[in-house]
Amino acid sequence: MANVLNTFAEFERDLISTRTKETLAARRAERASHGDPCRAAPSHRRQPRRWCLLRRDRRRAHRRAGAVADRPADLARVDRPPRLRDRDPDGGAGMTLATDLMTRTVAEVVAASLAASKPRMKASTYSGYEQLYATRILPVFGHQRITALTSEAVEAWLADLVASGREASTVRNHYVALHKVFRYALRHRIVAHDPCAAVEVPRAGNRDDFAPVFLTPAQLETIAADLDAHDPYGAVVRFGAWTGLRAAEIAGLRVRDVNLAAGHVEVRQTIRKVNGAWHTDTPKSARSRGTCRSCLGRSRRSCGGTY
Repeated sequence: MANVLNTFAEFERDLISTRTKETLAARRAERASHGDPCRAAPSHRRQPRRWCLLRRDRRRAHRRAGAVADRPADLARVDRPPRLRDRDPDGGAGMTLATDLMTRTVAEVVAASLAASKPRMKASTYSGYEQLYATRILPVFGHQRITALTSEAVEAWLADLVASGREASTVRNHYVALHKVFRYALRHRIVAHDPCAAVEVPRAGNRDDFAPVFLTPAQLETIAADLDAHDPYGAVVRFGAWTGLRAAEIAGLRVRDVNLAAGHVEVRQTIRKVNGAWHTDTPKSARSRGTCRSCLGRSRRSCGGTY
C-alpha cells in the first residue's frame, strides 16, 4: 500500500512540474511575440538593475498596449481623472490666476477694494479712506502678502496704536478700514479667512465722560463782530451757531432753500472741497435732510432734533 501511495505522489509531482514548464514556455513565447527579447529565453544569471528596470517598463508598456487594443473603439482611451491643467479650458490659465491671487500684497488688495467701493462712496469719504490707508495701514502691512497676515499681527498693530495715545474710537476706525479690505478679499476668494474676525477691538469711551464746551452768546457775538469787517463771514458765523448747520450744509444752500417769510431753510445738498475740487453731494444722514426752523438763541437740536 505504501508503494502505491509513493507512486501516486511521484506521478503528481511529475505532472505539476510538466504543467509548470509548459506554462512558463507559453509565457516566454507570448512575451517574445510582443517584442520583449529580455524575457524570450530563460537566463541563469542575474541581470544588471538597469536591465531589470528596462524590462519592467517594457512589460508595463506592452500590458497597456494590449489592454487598449482589446477594448472597443469608444473605450480605447485609458480612463483617468483629468488633471487640473487638462480641466482648464485656457490651458493652465486658471492655475496662473490662482497663483496670482495668493501672491497679492495688502497694497494691491487695498487698491482693488477702493476701486470697487468708489462708485458707492461720497468723495469726502473716499478721500478719508485713501488718507487712512496711505498713512496708517500701508506703511505697516502694504508690502506683505495678504494671505500671510495673521490675527496676531493685527492685534500687535492695534496695541501699538493704543500705546501711541490714540483714542479708542480712532483705533476702531483703523480696524474697520483693515477689516473692510479683508471682507473684500473674502468675497473674491483671495483669502480663506479673515484674521480681523479673531481680534478684540478696544471699546470706545463712555459718552458720559464727554463734557462738551459751548460758546456763550457773548463770546459768539464777539467773534462775529470781529468778522463783520470781512463780510459775509460775521453773518455766516451767527447763522451757523443759531441753526446748527454744518459747514458743508451752509455751503450747499441755494436761494430757493431759504424761506425768509416762514423763517426756515431747507437742507437738500452739501458742497465741500476735496483734494482741490468742489463736490456736490447729499447731506450726511437722513436726519440732516428737510426743513430747519431758524430759531434765535436755539440750536438745531433744540428745534426738535429733526428738520
